[in-house]
Amino acid sequence: PFETITTDDASAAPAQRGKRGFGKLFGRKKHADVTPTDTWDDFDGDDWKGGATGIQGVSERELRDAITSMGDDELLGHDIWFVATGASEYGNAGMKAFLETHRDKLRGVFLINLECVGAGQLAMVATEGDRRVLKGDKRITNLVRRVSAAFHNEFVSVEMPYEATEAYVAMNMSLRSLTIAGVDGPNFACSHSEADQPYNVNPENVDLVADVVTEVIRRS
Repeated sequence: PFETITTDDASAAPAQRGKRGFGKLFGRKKHADVTPTDTWDDFDGDDWKGGATGIQGVSERELRDAITSMGDDELLGHDIWFVATGASEYGNAGMKAFLETHRDKLRGVFLINLECVGAGQLAMVATEGDRRVLKGDKRITNLVRRVSAAFHNEFVSVEMPYEATEAYVAMNMSLRSLTIAGVDGPNFACSHSEADQPYNVNPENVDLVADVVTEVIRRS
C-alpha cells in the first residue's frame, strides 16, 4: 500500500550522489555561470537575493535555482524518504501501514505531507482532524513560513478541522508532522472534482514547494 524512495543509497556512484537530490527528481538544472557566495543565513531579511543582486543578465528565477542548488552536503547528511502512500480514502490505510512497518526508524523524524500542491493557493494546514482536531508541528510550521517568505511567497495557514490527511495519522502517533497543500477556498484544490486534470497543474507551484521543502530539510 505504499512505496518509499530513499536518498541514502550506498551503491550510488559518488558523482551521482553529489548531485542535488531534489533537483534531480524535479528535473531542475544548475547554472554553472552563477556562483553566489551568500549562505541561506543571509536570506532571512527583506532582500532574499542578498549580494547576488548585482549579477548582470541573470533572471531572478536563475538566481533562485543557483542558490537552492548549493549546499548538497547538508541534504546528504539527512536520511530523506519520499513516500507515496495509497488507500487514503480508507482511513489513510497506506500511511498507517507505512508507520507501523517502520516504527523502529521513526525516532526524531519529521514528516511533511503534500496535498494537491499542483494547484490553488499554497498553504500550511495548521489544524486538521475529522474527529479529534490536532495541530501541525509548530517548529516545522514556523520554518516553512520563514523559508517560503524568503522566496517572496509566504505560505498562509488554514484551519481544516474536517480533513484528516496522512500527516494526521502521524500526529496521532505523536510524530512531528505538517501538511502543505494547494487550497481553493475551504477545500484542497481540484480534489475530488472534474477539475482534477493534468492541464490544471501549475508547474510554478510544484517548483516552489520543491524549493521550500528542500530548504526546510537543510535548516532542520
